[in-house]
Formats: sequence, structure tokens, C-alpha cells
Amino acid sequence: MGEEMTIKGTQAKVKVRSPIWVLVWTLLTVGIYFLFWYYFINRELADYGKSKKTDDCGDSPTTSLMAMLFGWLIIVPPFVSIFKCCQRVDSAVQLSKADVRGVALDPVLGLILFIVVAPAVPVLIQLNLNRIWEKAAK
Repeated sequence: MGEEMTIKGTQAKVKVRSPIWVLVWTLLTVGIYFLFWYYFINRELADYGKSKKTDDCGDSPTTSLMAMLFGWLIIVPPFVSIFKCCQRVDSAVQLSKADVRGVALDPVLGLILFIVVAPAVPVLIQLNLNRIWEKAAK
């Protein structure tokens, strides 16, 4: 599901996924797909950051996943993880200079949406990532 691309000048693989399917699979699997998706997008962001010689796009997708998976035990970590994920996406947008007008996801907005309408966040993140990956693979 999704078109796999290679970031120009690297061996790093990224995937352009349908934001609607991300939402549908997340809802159908009662959030299990979200955890897999969350790990993979954070890995893709970390790989993209390494290709640009920066750690602004993250460096530990496993930590992000663990915060989302087990952080609910102390409540705060999932919210911090989503905020930081949105920051990483924003950094990747800036690095790629991708045109994301109309769907840019500010970290504060991402956190608020996660609290109010959680399924909207993966859709907006994936829309941004698709534009970044399409530009980075050219």
C-alpha cells in the first residue's frame, strides 16, 4: 500500500501513502495500524534528516513509538510525542522547501487536533509527508 521512493542521493526509502487509507486502516484496526504507521513515518523522517545532515527530523523512531504505546500509563508522553512528530514534519517541510500551503501542520495545531479529533492528525501528517517525499525523490 503506497508508492515506495528513494530519497535522492541516499539509499533511504520512504513511502507515499494515501492519507485516506491511513485514516481508514487506523479506524478499522482500532488504532493498531496507527502504531505501525507512526513508527515508519518517524523512521522515514529520521532517514530524511540524516540525508540532510541534521537531527531536526528525529533520530529514534523506537522512542517515539514507545512513548505512544506505553506512555499512556503516565498520560503525558503520547502528547509530547505527537507534538515532537509535528515539529519533525515541520522541519522536514522547511528542509525540503516543499509547497504545503493549505495543509501545513503547526506542532501546536497538531497537538490540539490530537486531543480533540485524533484521527485528523495522521491525515494531515501524511499529506505533508507525501509532498516532502515527492520533492525529495526528484
